Amino acid sequence: MLLYSCSGRSTENVETNGFDIAPIEERSEDAITFSKSLRFREDTVLVAAYGEGSIRKLRLECSDNHRYETDIDGEVTNAYYSDLDENGRPEIYVISISAGSGSYGNVFVCDQSDDGLREIRFPSPDMDNELFKGYMGHDSIFIRGNRLIRHFPVYRDGDANASPTGGNRQLSYRLKCNGDSCAFMVTAFQ
Repeated sequence: MLLYSCSGRSTENVETNGFDIAPIEERSEDAITFSKSLRFREDTVLVAAYGEGSIRKLRLECSDNHRYETDIDGEVTNAYYSDLDENGRPEIYVISISAGSGSYGNVFVCDQSDDGLREIRFPSPDMDNELFKGYMGHDSIFIRGNRLIRHFPVYRDGDANASPTGGNRQLSYRLKCNGDSCAFMVTAFQ
């Protein structure tokens, strides 16, 4: 266990599985709000989110000494280390929920290679796509098998934010990579 203390904040216990997480110097007043150690075969990645509010700092630290840091929208709720493109090298998936009444789900995806980490753009809901008809957030996003699943309530015209009447919908995302180019394909979950 790593004991982490921020100035003026209480001490938190954070599981790090042997990683040494140094505080982010320019944001040393921010507390860790999410921490999870992920393992895929012999590789390990520590995912940590710092701060509070609608935009937080996300840091990834890999057992091969690669690090990646970026801003992320919303509160990080989960993280996965999974090989959705089935190329033998896992990707890192960080799930967050935006602030506000819509609680929109966001996914940050990072690919790991010998050269380091690179972000793969995860598509925002396409409101012109029939699959997203009635979408107004309140997502549940998770990985099942070799797919990322987005589950959400369906809103009909006139529905209040807290009262969807259109049932639920699940969408399935598959990752397809060709060389350095990667894209997510979305379909109705069967």
